[in-house]
Amino acid sequence: MCSGVALDVQDAIDQATVEIGGAASRISSTSFIRAYRSNDDLRTVVNRHHAMFIAEGRQSAACNATITSIRVYVAG
Repeated sequence: MCSGVALDVQDAIDQATVEIGGAASRISSTSFIRAYRSNDDLRTVVNRHHAMFIAEGRQSAACNATITSIRVYVAG
């Protein structure tokens, strides 16, 4: 699921491809949005999933900033 669907953004802001064995399901974005808006449990799970991606991005940015600062300090 692209986070743009849950955020009601028309243009995709991300995309993912998963390549693992097993069964899979597919749902149209219209059906997903309808389910997302009408189901509190689904909305909670999707919002938590989205929050984890935001936290992961923040952690990555903080780590990269720290490493860059260390490199500048050592080289300086």
